[in-house]
Amino acid sequence: MMMGSWMGSDLTNDDIVRDSSYEDDYESEVVGRTEDPPGWKIRMTARPDAVGLWNSVEMVFAEDAWLPVMAQFYDRKDRLSRTMTFGEVKVMNGRRVPTLITIIPEREEGRRTEFRYLDVEFDVELSDDTFSLSRLERTH
Repeated sequence: MMMGSWMGSDLTNDDIVRDSSYEDDYESEVVGRTEDPPGWKIRMTARPDAVGLWNSVEMVFAEDAWLPVMAQFYDRKDRLSRTMTFGEVKVMNGRRVPTLITIIPEREEGRRTEFRYLDVEFDVELSDDTFSLSRLERTH
């Protein structure tokens, strides 16, 4: 279920709730510099005991700002499943962030999902009950 589509997009439910952890569920290694796109490639390979996750994820980070530029996700059969690109870097609330994220599934020609950040706030104080079950069940 966690690897299923989130609201018909090309993201998975796991992408949204981040049930998996790159730190806990993957072993990471620096592959080296890349030319297209330019930057540094990091490969994360799922640990043998990790369940329902990508087999591996390869990410490229821009060498000038260490922001993500591209991520490629490989399924359990080690086939490229989707590519995410990160672009249109802007300064929002004092931080440089990619404001356009594009997800392209590899086996569905012509399909793509784009997310565009229009405004971002960081370090926002939230009350402890913001995501409590009772508050989420309330209708407005």
